[in-house]
Amino acid sequence: MAYAAVSAVLFGSALARAVPSQDHINDVRRLSAILDYVAGDYGAAVVDGAVVDAAEYAEQTAFLDDAASLADSLPPPLGLSENRIPPSLRELRTLVDEKADATLVGTRCRAVRAEILSTYGVVIAPTEALNLGNAGT
Repeated sequence: MAYAAVSAVLFGSALARAVPSQDHINDVRRLSAILDYVAGDYGAAVVDGAVVDAAEYAEQTAFLDDAASLADSLPPPLGLSENRIPPSLRELRTLVDEKADATLVGTRCRAVRAEILSTYGVVIAPTEALNLGNAGT
């Protein structure tokens, strides 16, 4: 009896840790949006390895700082013992700190975004084609 109670408590706490809450799902969505934004706007801040718009560059690095904080707050995904997303974001931040080519940063942003969404099972876009017959409703 005591074994069953301890197992239930341990299993319950592990499950609670492994299944993201709605807040964590919202954080994953925010991370996704941040990475989309950086992928699209970084090229306006850095050209040929040089900062051409200091304010835009500062904004990109601030967004990546926010992304890192969000990622650090996420629990490990189901089936994993640790959250592997922060290292991916640190690699991305290193590219930005080194003022890497915008195409490379954009590609890496999209790859990290896909990794995060896949890892946490969060879907951003519709999973099936839109029905144009419903467009008027």
